[in-house]
Amino acid sequence: MSKKLSGLYPWLRFKGHTQEQWEEWYGLNTEFIDVKAAEAYLEGEAVYFEEFDEDYGARLGARVDKQRILEKMRDEFANATINLCESPIEQRLLAALLWTSYGYRSAPVEIWDCTMPFGKPQTDVVIAPQYQIDKHRVDFAIFINGVANEEIKIVVECDGHEFHEKTKEQAARDKKRDRDLQIAGWKVLRFSGSEIWRDHEACAETVESLAVNEIEAQLVRRGLIKPRPRR
Repeated sequence: MSKKLSGLYPWLRFKGHTQEQWEEWYGLNTEFIDVKAAEAYLEGEAVYFEEFDEDYGARLGARVDKQRILEKMRDEFANATINLCESPIEQRLLAALLWTSYGYRSAPVEIWDCTMPFGKPQTDVVIAPQYQIDKHRVDFAIFINGVANEEIKIVVECDGHEFHEKTKEQAARDKKRDRDLQIAGWKVLRFSGSEIWRDHEACAETVESLAVNEIEAQLVRRGLIKPRPRR
């Protein structure tokens, strides 16, 4: 069981609910939020909303908008970490992915809970934990609204085993799974547990680099920019 983070409950109390009400009404067993995941979320939130004040605050015109967005993102993160993520490494990576800019982000990333009867949110970047793609359930599916609404789709997998620890059968299954996903139009990135434990932010930056490259490729195909010279 993950250690409980001191001070996490006020983090969830914007609507005036007590810890017991959150757990009873929303099914959020807050003891299962990983400490590092919660810390990573809060650190990312602080940076994002500092930039929010500088870039968007004057245009949106009211702290009410910031507060509403902040509450919604906290609610989504709490639900996803407790009810969707299947391990602390997934929680930590989600916290980092949530605050990644993906090269051009102009609006907050949204978490899509696919267990609920709602369609994909209409925003620039959507993260769906435990998303079903054909016969495969992936740890994270990321949908990015690219150039002229050309969607970029990225799968991020968190491996419980280190690459060198896998049996030949496990490695073969993973390769077949990745091929199936690539044929279905998804870019696939796979991180080992130790990579995520060691530096979840670096893993998220790798995902961002892939997104930036895909957006750049879309611009090149449309003749809007010239391709970078090869080294």
